[in-house]
Amino acid sequence: MNVLLLSGGYRAFDDRVRIDFIKKLSGLCYLKIYGPNEYELNRNFAPVKYNSKITSHDLKMLFNPDILLFLLYAPEAYINLTNQICKLGIPSVIREEDHYYKNLEYNNIDLFKWYKSMDFTLLMRRHFYEEEPPIPSVWTPPSVNEDEFIISSNINRESKIGFAGSYVGYEHYDIRRNAIKILRNNKLLASSWGKKCGSSYINYLHRYVGCLACSCGRIHTCLAKTFEISLCGTAVLTNWMHNKKELFGDKQCFFEYKDDCSDLVDVANTVINDVDLRNEVISNAIEVIHEKHTDKKRIVEYYNILKAVADGKEPPRVWGQ
Repeated sequence: MNVLLLSGGYRAFDDRVRIDFIKKLSGLCYLKIYGPNEYELNRNFAPVKYNSKITSHDLKMLFNPDILLFLLYAPEAYINLTNQICKLGIPSVIREEDHYYKNLEYNNIDLFKWYKSMDFTLLMRRHFYEEEPPIPSVWTPPSVNEDEFIISSNINRESKIGFAGSYVGYEHYDIRRNAIKILRNNKLLASSWGKKCGSSYINYLHRYVGCLACSCGRIHTCLAKTFEISLCGTAVLTNWMHNKKELFGDKQCFFEYKDDCSDLVDVANTVINDVDLRNEVISNAIEVIHEKHTDKKRIVEYYNILKAVADGKEPPRVWGQ
């Protein structure tokens, strides 16, 4: 199967859950990338330099793809091609990112209206949400790179709750901000917290007995950090999330607090002081994650979805949606 990924050269601290994850498809099929800056970044994946004069038909001739894969974070790669690229008789899949932003920043277009106007064959959702998309969709939860996030031995963890991530700007972070405030006021929050990148992020997750994951606050969706924290041997603290039974089964795999954070202090103290329970919950999580939520597992699910769409079949819905 020949997959052509349309990407805009977007690179950031969280590439591990975006472009770096998608590149793992190359171990299962023939993957090529086209878009601004991609040729300069990696010519093996992107052998054709971006040119705004290249048309949709040119791309079909150059790459002969069986399926087109689009990244929501990179509209620059195909904004000049408009929806004609989805009318070439080639199935097209859009891989969604943070749907809760609602609008594409470059021209304030409502996402759902844009999906329909582009005439994508399938929407792959990374987050769970209850709205009904205007096109066929499948939910694919995040995953974790099991070769990168592993328990480090001989670490003396601090008896504090850490937080590594964003917390300003968006209303869906309200619960996250309140959790941070309450932990700080009760002297339970680590002295260092906030956005961490690369190896600093991984090292940070090993430093404390527990870390906030927060289920993206009001969105109540499982995030990649939910799995990443656990594989570092650290307890996850989060408010409730959709589909937790489908994701984790019947065993307790994280410590849950209420949306209003009224019980967060008690939950945090349990994580810090009840060593046996903490270790049991972490062990449960690690077992489930290795069984269901590693990159190696999830990329096969991605391949199977793309292959089904390329063959004109219904995509498998491993996660029920």
